[in-house]
Amino acid sequence: MWVRLQNGLPRESALAIDANGGRMPWSITDHLLADLWALRANSGKKRGAKPTDHPSRPKSAKKQAQVTDKQIARAEARFAARRRKLNGDT
Repeated sequence: MWVRLQNGLPRESALAIDANGGRMPWSITDHLLADLWALRANSGKKRGAKPTDHPSRPKSAKKQAQVTDKQIARAEARFAARRRKLNGDT
């Protein structure tokens, strides 16, 4: 089971769908077709214009997982407050 999880699950599997927020992950073919769609949609645009991407293309994990220093500081402050409360410190 461990090897199967490490090497990737079939995109149709229940675990892969659950890990992708309830949607079936895109295959290589889906990404290539979206690239062709974007090529066609962006043809004729002026140079320097923002390119259009396929509307259904999944967002990259890096963009979704960015956390700011301010968010980390707030989380650490909440954690410290909870720890003080559990220890009986006020």
